[in-house]
Amino acid sequence: MPNMYKEAVEKYGKEHQLIVTFGELSECAAEIAKHMIPDREHNEEDLVDELADVHIMLQQMHIIYGNKLSLSIDKKLCKLRKHIEEDKYEQKQ
Repeated sequence: MPNMYKEAVEKYGKEHQLIVTFGELSECAAEIAKHMIPDREHNEEDLVDELADVHIMLQQMHIIYGNKLSLSIDKKLCKLRKHIEEDKYEQKQ
């Protein structure tokens, strides 16, 4: 599977895949919003499909941005670890 991500980036190019990523993120955000509105009809399968699309595009972004993205992810995870340890996020009731 990982080779398919690289193939897509090589075939369509960085700029095109950035545009596609933007579109998939927008569609996912809209689907998440449906799930947040009380009494709004939503389909969990639709959300899962949008999350899958985003995941695929983010894997391609990892190919494009490589080590820079990995370093940023590591930094953000360290920050999250600190927040968890300091109990900065609200816990789910």
